[in-house]
Amino acid sequence: MMRVFFLLASFFFFTTTFSQNNKYVDSLLKEINKHPHDTVLVVLYDQIGQAITQSNGAKAIEYFERGREVAKKANLMKEYANFWYSIGFNHRIRSKFDKAIYSYQQTLPVYEKLTDTFRLANALLSIQATYYEMNDLEKAKEYMAKAAPYVYAENYPPQVANLYEATAIINSKENKLDSALFYYEKVIKEYKDFNDPIGMSIAQMNKGITLKKTGNYQQALQLFDTSLFLLKGMEQVDDIYASIQNNIGATYAAMGQTDKALVAFNTSIKYAKDAGLIKNEMENYRNMADMFLKQNDYKKHSDYLQKYYTLKDSIYTIDSKNQVTQLEADYAISQKNNEILLKETELTRSKTVRNTFIILSIAALLFLATLGFLYSRIKKANKLLNQQNILINEQKNELLTLNRVKDRLFSIISHDLRQPLQTLKSFLLLSDNPNVAEEKKKEFKILTFNAVLNTSDMLDNLLAWANIQLKNSTPPITAISVEDSIWDVTESVKPQSIQKGITLAQNIQSPTAMGNYDILQIAIRNIVTNAIKFSPANSVITISSFKDGDKVSLTVTDQGIGMTAEQIAQIEAKEISSTKGTAGERGSGLGLFLVKELLEKINGRILINSETGKGSTFSIVLDA
Repeated sequence: MMRVFFLLASFFFFTTTFSQNNKYVDSLLKEINKHPHDTVLVVLYDQIGQAITQSNGAKAIEYFERGREVAKKANLMKEYANFWYSIGFNHRIRSKFDKAIYSYQQTLPVYEKLTDTFRLANALLSIQATYYEMNDLEKAKEYMAKAAPYVYAENYPPQVANLYEATAIINSKENKLDSALFYYEKVIKEYKDFNDPIGMSIAQMNKGITLKKTGNYQQALQLFDTSLFLLKGMEQVDDIYASIQNNIGATYAAMGQTDKALVAFNTSIKYAKDAGLIKNEMENYRNMADMFLKQNDYKKHSDYLQKYYTLKDSIYTIDSKNQVTQLEADYAISQKNNEILLKETELTRSKTVRNTFIILSIAALLFLATLGFLYSRIKKANKLLNQQNILINEQKNELLTLNRVKDRLFSIISHDLRQPLQTLKSFLLLSDNPNVAEEKKKEFKILTFNAVLNTSDMLDNLLAWANIQLKNSTPPITAISVEDSIWDVTESVKPQSIQKGITLAQNIQSPTAMGNYDILQIAIRNIVTNAIKFSPANSVITISSFKDGDKVSLTVTDQGIGMTAEQIAQIEAKEISSTKGTAGERGSGLGLFLVKELLEKINGRILINSETGKGSTFSIVLDA
């Protein structure tokens, strides 16, 4: 929530919000043809870009770039820098941080020359916030220090509040909680002086989050109540309400007051649904699952975790639908272009025929020139048609790829979902049978629990694999926390390890590496889940990380059944195969295949050292 507010606040000082409906954009496009003057074009390009920033960021950047070039040609330097800033903002909200920083930096010398300290301060704060999102705290602090003199010189309360909030966020990240609380108080004062209740509400909430980290739960709850009171009677603040209620729930959960926590979480979910905030709704379900896990209530933990993953799956589904919709839109545009081209060709031919009858008495040289003109037009038309055919063939290949992904998904789902469903069906039939011994029911319950967990892992892997095939894009590589990644994974697989009595030991010597946090999460989780699957009960799995020259190795060592040379060769060749675990656990065989493909996308690799009956060691090697 702090990141979203800071991002919107910094952009607010610089741009004006425009209606984003199609009629509005169409009217602006028509105005471009009516007003070719540079000063008017600069305004129109900016308005179009702002109108489609949220709905079509790539297209918005194209219009900002056109406006930037017109502004440069007309020597409108302030507008030239403003377009660079808008381009940086578009890259930033889509997590293309390197491009965002480059674009923001292009504004600095222009604003310095114009002595526009307000916009200069805002650009520096935006660079600072981008480095913070990249987890580069040293660079973030460097640009925060550069921005401070200009912010204090302008003394504009919301901008001063942004500077204080950035300081508080970094202090909180560095666990300097007393300093963070001090700066949040300054943030609150600035918004109070500016009479901005929304800014005050968010600052009160962030201060409460920091107090919660210090263990001052009652004070944190009081601040959350104050934050809610400040928003009373306001419209279109469901997103803030959802975040406050989520933090109230998390605080009550930390205090062990489950009933009050559930009321707050459910209230947050209602606001999140009203505002269409899927990720906020997911966060509530994840917090509820964690709360019941700490109480050893595995059924409720599993129920809420299932809701979390259902929403997570919906995000993948929406993304896939967007891909297909884009293909359909491109195809429709292609068809329209063909129609226009054919009409233009037909019109040209009609004119040529009419002119031929009029100039029958003209000399042969003019007749030959006319034939040459026709030949040139037809050749150009054929060239355009060939280009359209190439585009259609490319779209056909993309659709074939989508079809292969679909066939693979249906093949795995139809084969591997039957067994856990059959296990669940058998347990439900036997659970009410008085003739079955309680010990036998308990055994079936354990089998069912394992089947559900394995099916969940399989679906996660399937969705991740399908997403890679559909997007076929290069993920961003930044400095990430290996320690945080390992902690998140061990928390998520804890029910499986507890079920088999397996201890997850850690030896973290290198806490950071260059990679992608989401991909590393998937890779570690698959390897650790496999280790649990193929390890005997009451054994130890050790997760380590260490630096070796310019590389960081993250290893998972188990005492399990090990692998044959043939099995290792299959993984190296990216062949998919499935083996039952020590407790009969099943899998799709997609896990290690997916890990190898994912790691290759972030310049990583996986090494396997295993011997039958003596356990296995899996090593993920990344750049330091």
